Amino acid sequence: MIEFIAVALIVSFAALYWYKRLFPASWNRTRLRLGLAPKQIANPEGKGCDGCSIGCKGGGCH
Repeated sequence: MIEFIAVALIVSFAALYWYKRLFPASWNRTRLRLGLAPKQIANPEGKGCDGCSIGCKGGGCH
């Protein structure tokens, strides 16, 4: 019985892993619907990359 539970858990985790790898957009929607996705924080007004006060130049925050 314990072997069955262990195998079922391993197979479930493997299926979840491959679902995340093969269908990332669908996985993100699923996480969002279940409330498991991290909250996204909007950039403050007048700020550049991720809240940098100087702004983005050449693909990075300076």
